[in-house]
Amino acid sequence: RALAVLAGASGEGLPLAGIPARWYVWTTGVIGRKSVRGENGELRMKVLLVQPRQVRRAGFRAGFRTMAVVEPLGLEMVAGALRGEHQVKLVDMLPGVDLDAAVTKFSPDVCGISCSFTVDVPETLRVAHAVKSLKPSCFVFVGGHHASLNPHDFAVPHIDAVAAGEGEAVAPALVRALAAGDDPAGVKGL
Repeated sequence: RALAVLAGASGEGLPLAGIPARWYVWTTGVIGRKSVRGENGELRMKVLLVQPRQVRRAGFRAGFRTMAVVEPLGLEMVAGALRGEHQVKLVDMLPGVDLDAAVTKFSPDVCGISCSFTVDVPETLRVAHAVKSLKPSCFVFVGGHHASLNPHDFAVPHIDAVAAGEGEAVAPALVRALAAGDDPAGVKGL
């Protein structure tokens, strides 16, 4: 499954390839201060998906993750799986992106953070702490290859759950459970 169209900050559909924007915003439904309701009155959650990036250290130029910047395809797949039911914003933490401003402006109910590589763990923990500090009621979960293989790395107070396996299957079930007020512990893959 591939995503065909993303919506830019203006809300216009843009082709996936060649989007210069640093923020990708899915527009679904009416934007509100809290969760939003869909056309049939069903509860929609505001879901922020974050792709952390390694912070370059002064004078350090080696390493795959510091030299290569790849599209956050895993999170785009998760966003596609959530899009029909919830309002979703994807923030790719490229240089110059202000996470605090994104969290404050969007005010998410749920935040999913990708951690696919071991070298991303410290930045993932920093992002989770920042989100929870700005919005304590936000449910923060981490997914990705590293999170699936080493979930104990994320056993910290500012992370509520770890999604193991395919995020596009786990995230919709998790967000549906949270929207309904159900216990997320029953979600397969957490």
